[in-house]
Amino acid sequence: MQGASGRVGPGRLSGLRLVGPRLSGLLASSSVAALLIGGGAPSAFAACAITPATNQSSVSNSAAVNCINITGISVTGNVTNTSTGTLTPTAGTNRPSLTAITINNASVGGAIVNAGHITTNPSRSGIRVTGNATVSGGISNSGILSVGQGIILTQVGQLGTTSAGGGITNSGTIIATHTDAMRISGVARLYGGISNSGTISGAGILLNGVATFSGGISNSGTMSGGSAISVARVASFAGGIGNSGTISVRNGEGIQFGGNAASGGSDTTVTVVTFSGGISNSGTISATGTANGIPANGIWAGGNAAADGGIGAAVSATILTFSGGISNSGTISAAGNGIWAGGDASMAFRTRASVTISLFGGGISNSGTISAGGAGIWAGGSASVSVTGTRNSASVTISTFAGGISNTGIITAGGAGIWVGGNASFAGGQPTNTVSVTISTFGGGISNSGTISAGGAAIWVGGNASSTGFSASHTDAASVTISTFGGGISNSGTISAGGAGIWVGGNASIGGTGNGITASVTISTFGGGISNSGTIAAGGAGIMVGGITASTAAYLGGAPNTASVTISTFAGGISNSGTIAAQTGIAVNNVLTFLGGIANSGTISAAGNGINLVNDVTFLGGISNSGKIFSGLNGIAVTSVAQFGSSSAGGGISNSGTISGANYGIYLHNIATFFGSITNSGAITAAHGTLGHLSEWGHNFFGRHCQ
Repeated sequence: MQGASGRVGPGRLSGLRLVGPRLSGLLASSSVAALLIGGGAPSAFAACAITPATNQSSVSNSAAVNCINITGISVTGNVTNTSTGTLTPTAGTNRPSLTAITINNASVGGAIVNAGHITTNPSRSGIRVTGNATVSGGISNSGILSVGQGIILTQVGQLGTTSAGGGITNSGTIIATHTDAMRISGVARLYGGISNSGTISGAGILLNGVATFSGGISNSGTMSGGSAISVARVASFAGGIGNSGTISVRNGEGIQFGGNAASGGSDTTVTVVTFSGGISNSGTISATGTANGIPANGIWAGGNAAADGGIGAAVSATILTFSGGISNSGTISAAGNGIWAGGDASMAFRTRASVTISLFGGGISNSGTISAGGAGIWAGGSASVSVTGTRNSASVTISTFAGGISNTGIITAGGAGIWVGGNASFAGGQPTNTVSVTISTFGGGISNSGTISAGGAAIWVGGNASSTGFSASHTDAASVTISTFGGGISNSGTISAGGAGIWVGGNASIGGTGNGITASVTISTFGGGISNSGTIAAGGAGIMVGGITASTAAYLGGAPNTASVTISTFAGGISNSGTIAAQTGIAVNNVLTFLGGIANSGTISAAGNGINLVNDVTFLGGISNSGKIFSGLNGIAVTSVAQFGSSSAGGGISNSGTISGANYGIYLHNIATFFGSITNSGAITAAHGTLGHLSEWGHNFFGRHCQ
């Protein structure tokens, strides 16, 4: 140091050891204060013991002082608090004096390094970078931060470099008692990513407002407390998010990419333009509490949009492009959903709420263990209106989902095991409201070669739509729509379900009093069929294509009230070479065109019908059994079908295996046109005969039958 000038020399601020009562005494001396803060330093920042006023080659502290303040200068090298350094900001009322290390409107060519001990009061920061500052070498902590807020970046020009990286690393301990251990907002460019190999206690890592972020986020250490990793409002994010350590969240999400938008009357938008690198977990994620009063999720790519007031308010959470998929080879425990791609949209009086994922690429895979109170894996969401008002709209949309969903591990879920679709519900007393969940294109199919245990359906493509009105001229609509589903569904593992084992379709219901009330579940095109070579044990149907409708609405005249489940085209057929034990073995209803037929070469044990077709318009491909069907009602039942088979593709029903039915072996009723033959070269045992209701097949029979 140069005592004559009171300025810091070109070397380091090191070897300064002012501790205990001696420190306060020395700072009372104006000459020593000038020595520490530098001549001409702004008086508002005078409370920091280290406040150089001129450019420095480096700044270092190895003593016990209150804080370091780098404002309006350039530091060529590092700003360091060494392993023997202790920073305890206690005096003053302005931000620098209450923050351990401040970089404000400054340039640091090296890194900000803490290897020592930083302690602040419960509402203040350990390290803060602000004022359009740039830090080329990033920020690292290998020491201890016991603070209100850990590492805070706000209104920063650049952290790290494109060539050398930099980013933020923690291999030490951060205890954040007030808000986040790391919070990055209003940052133009961050290179080198964020990594934790140490210990973080409190809310973890929050990115909210970054133009360019590269290097990803990784945790190989321990994170506990609030939401562990949250990313929102990012224009470009590269490098993905990975956890190979331990995340234990009491209140908040495990990992969330997307964001939450809420409005009390003003427009609020959360947008992520591009995300690449995917999200992976090979460690442990436990999110068994709540986030904003809602059961927390393990991994969530998407968001929440809640419009709760203000006529015309619009609230949206949007991800334009997500690539790299989501994978779990570790353990996820969640009060809500294990892995979720999608979101929740809800609104109130004359508002609009939307969650949109334009492109989700890379699919979702689980080779580890997922335990969830909601769905194990969910692609889709929930849209709802639950108050009186007009012209409300809530929507969840996934335009394109590519890469499919696969499970080779273990999924235990209170709801659905794997779900593609969602819930759309309206309950109100004014007209012209719409709620919708839409998946325009889903590619890659769903496969399970592991184990799924679900309280609801084990694998579900479709959803629930419900609409309840309370006045005339409603024109209120709730809809779940999957325009195109490709890749089919296959199970070669083990499924145990309280509902259906595999379900393509849903529930639609209307209630209340009014007219023009509609609720619909629609799957326009399903390709790839359904196959089971494993084991399915289900409280509902083993495999079901179709749905259930219910109407309790009091009709007031005018536009009709309608509840519908429609599958326009189902292609690829249904095959079972495994074992199904269920209420109904295989059920198909409310399908306009079914292509590919049904084949059983395995074993079906059903309390009701073994194979059941009802209320289908055109069924092409026939039904064959070369395995075993044990039925508490009919072995094979076909009722109320407009056309069974075709002149070109044939159809018919054949048995070369075993059928045992408490009623009929094969039961046919109300079939307008039947193509093909009915043949038996196996064994059929039934209380009322091999064939039932032949005289009521309908108008046209092209083929033959034998008993």
